[in-house]
Amino acid sequence: MKQLHAALARTAPENAGQLAAGSQAEQDALARFSDFVSQMSVQRTPAMVRQVYASEVYFDDTLKEVHGSEALAAYFKHSLGGAESVTVEILDVAQSGGDYYVRWQMAIRFRSLADGRLTESTGVSQLRFDPQGLITFHKDYWDSTNGFFQYVPVVGRMIGWVKGRL
Repeated sequence: MKQLHAALARTAPENAGQLAAGSQAEQDALARFSDFVSQMSVQRTPAMVRQVYASEVYFDDTLKEVHGSEALAAYFKHSLGGAESVTVEILDVAQSGGDYYVRWQMAIRFRSLADGRLTESTGVSQLRFDPQGLITFHKDYWDSTNGFFQYVPVVGRMIGWVKGRL
């Protein structure tokens, strides 16, 4: 939590600047993000990180907290290696001050999990952009037990057992 709060303070729109609401720069930044997540792969995604994220980005997808675009590119390369396909459809975007809340539907086909079935989950990403339209802050809010961990052997059975007891 300490690093999250530090990143929120560092990227606060009143300190770091922001995109003008309704501007072409705002539309372009959101379109870049949408294109980035639409078809994620080991080949495409790490190469695109520097076009979408600022060099000092804070990123947390509930599975991993990452600092900096170089570390983020490496994280995407590693994590996408376990997936056959990953697509994200942007459902809608809400904006408040310099924060953008992007609701999405993700579909993943894992190489070795879920018996090759397509898995789906819905979540929200909180994004902040710098004045150049690069993402400085990216925090995902989604149920990783439903979208990922339930498919991990042993862990998935434990999660199912716990959910069944509630």
